[in-house]
Amino acid sequence: MKRANGFTLLELLITVAIVGLLASIALPLSEVATQRAKEQELRRALREIREALDAYKRASDEGRITRSADQSGYPPSLAALVQGVKRPGACEATTARRTRRAPAKTCSTCTP
Repeated sequence: MKRANGFTLLELLITVAIVGLLASIALPLSEVATQRAKEQELRRALREIREALDAYKRASDEGRITRSADQSGYPPSLAALVQGVKRPGACEATTARRTRRAPAKTCSTCTP
């Protein structure tokens, strides 16, 4: 009697078990890598916000942004930081922005 070519059921079960074991090890590692990428993006965003706050404070200390005597020089809110402030003596479309945004549109008095 000639033996048939191919794999036995036992060999297939062992192979499936090994593949399942490797997959169970690899899946948590990919989740950790995804979590680390998200954390890195968060750190980058926080660093950008911190730099924007420092630039706002520096501009306030240098007098490029008007403030009252009772203000600390920091923006009153993050929304005010994103929106920007009117620069003294600049046209109505120019604002001092401290975060990445699309360029501001120019006003009718600035266009040639």
